Amino acid sequence: MKKVLVTGGTGYLGSWIVKYLLDRGYEVQLPVRDQVENNRHRYLKNIAENSSGSLNFWYGVDLLKEGSYDLAMEGCEILFHVASPFFIQSKNPQKELIDPAVKGTRNVLGAVNKTSSVKRVVLTSSVAAIYGDNVDMQELGIDMLNESHYNKSSSLTHQPYSYSKLLAEKLAWEIYNKQNKWNLVVINPGFIMGPVLSKTSISESINFISDILKGKFYLGAPSLTLSYVDVRDVALAHIIASEKKFSEGRHIITNKSFTILQITDIIKQLYGKRFKLPSSESPGWLTYLFGPLFGVTRKFIKRNLGYPLYLDNTKSKKDLGVKYTEFKKTIDDMIRSVLE
Repeated sequence: MKKVLVTGGTGYLGSWIVKYLLDRGYEVQLPVRDQVENNRHRYLKNIAENSSGSLNFWYGVDLLKEGSYDLAMEGCEILFHVASPFFIQSKNPQKELIDPAVKGTRNVLGAVNKTSSVKRVVLTSSVAAIYGDNVDMQELGIDMLNESHYNKSSSLTHQPYSYSKLLAEKLAWEIYNKQNKWNLVVINPGFIMGPVLSKTSISESINFISDILKGKFYLGAPSLTLSYVDVRDVALAHIIASEKKFSEGRHIITNKSFTILQITDIIKQLYGKRFKLPSSESPGWLTYLFGPLFGVTRKFIKRNLGYPLYLDNTKSKKDLGVKYTEFKKTIDDMIRSVLE
């Protein structure tokens, strides 16, 4: 029974990683911010009780406090660093996005360097560290993005979430290259969707599907293409990356790119007229005009709407053996869990 630590293990993705680790018989250390035991985590305890693994909570652990992870890290062989804020809109991106992503990575990997038992770190990055805007492909003169590419278009004032993922991943590689005790594997997921384990989960993915179901795009879907992936596929990719003997480097974990209208068309196929769904895309000028009212900048609209997006997932299938879930099932399972 290997002893492992998961940061962000109560979140949307992290809870699936914890579940699969417990199902495989791991001894999971789970640091949380709560000072005392909280019923919000009961679902994970239930999963642990019905698994061959074990789960140990560490309360009062602060991602931004140096040394906060030291005790929980002792004796662990693997670290899954999943914790990082995910907000599309932020009034204070430095405080809400950059600091937690960068300082959190520094503090967690600092604990790894103090702990002789850790041999591998699996870092949750994002395709946001690979590209910032859909127009990046055109500006680079390429037909597809791969693991060799790094986001060069995001900043503190434009796409700050993407910028936070880029900075955090670069810092992780910098810290890794200064030591020789552990190796680093990076997972770069696309836009994660799929079923939710916790009824109290907060995620931009859940907000996105909820907005669709509530009819937010009924009058017209923005012509925005994203690359999507099932949360279960991403969770399993983390674990395979931790278990595979010679796993290394970055791994794009994403299934396929869809426009928002293509997503809503899948929902129509599954649920008919149950939800108020768009029948067409909104004109670009209309999105450009009213986008700021929905918290979307005109620069974002200009650099993303109407542009295709292609990401090469060959390495994930070849090196990690990822078999991607049919996206129709991903959507159906997510909607069912959100409605519940």
